[in-house]
Amino acid sequence: MMIKNKNKFLFYLLIIPIYLLCIYMFSQQTGDASNHISKGILRSFAEFLNKYVGLGLNDNSSFDTLNLIFRKLLHFSEYFFLAVLLYGMLKLFSVSSSVRFFLTFSIAVLYSASDEIHQIFVPKRTARITDVFIDSTGILLGAVLMYYFEKRKSARQA
Repeated sequence: MMIKNKNKFLFYLLIIPIYLLCIYMFSQQTGDASNHISKGILRSFAEFLNKYVGLGLNDNSSFDTLNLIFRKLLHFSEYFFLAVLLYGMLKLFSVSSSVRFFLTFSIAVLYSASDEIHQIFVPKRTARITDVFIDSTGILLGAVLMYYFEKRKSARQA
């Protein structure tokens, strides 16, 4: 199998493991630490909205709901970007776009599932199949967009 651009391949070979390590490190945090970080980010954002937009998010129950939504959006986003990175690397190989799409989706979903299993062993964390579904949705959107843009670029060049 021939690699089309060795410099780009080396870039992806460096970036993807670092990105996977970052996901792993986030999952390695205890449930309390992870929740504290996301709530801190959200509090800063809520203070900004309250100060400049006049939108008050002081109710604890609505803040907890907002924190849950924020955490699930992070799940979606981190796996969306993983799919973009994987698809980008696989474009450097001489395989069809359908194979790239399948490999991107499969590899990323397997990593998501393994990440949830890893969380079983982290204090105050749990494995949730819903998180794998949320991750898979991000993966699917990332892979679909990459596939779409690749097909669109090919059509313009033809």
